[in-house]
Amino acid sequence: MSVNKLDALEVSGTPEEIGFAIGLADADSIREAVLPLTEFRNAQKFWKGSSYLKSLDAAARSVFPEYVLELEGMAGGAQVEYETLLIWNCRGDLPLPDDAILESA
Repeated sequence: MSVNKLDALEVSGTPEEIGFAIGLADADSIREAVLPLTEFRNAQKFWKGSSYLKSLDAAARSVFPEYVLELEGMAGGAQVEYETLLIWNCRGDLPLPDDAILESA
């Protein structure tokens, strides 16, 4: 039986500092495991720059400002665009229309 261990990461500081540390630690995983996913690429293709994504971002900033700051820090640490992580984190709220032209796996 194989066992996959997760490394523990202890961070503290402001939301931005916490996010940056997480992004720095997870940068390879984000680039190698998330960004290539067909699910992510389809969501990004359809929602990047959209007014709906901007409204989700505005709502998150209003209701959960500390989480947005953490996500912004995470994007900085991982060296990816904030919008990229926003799309991944909001993918459940970003349904693709039935007539969307999707990539296949």
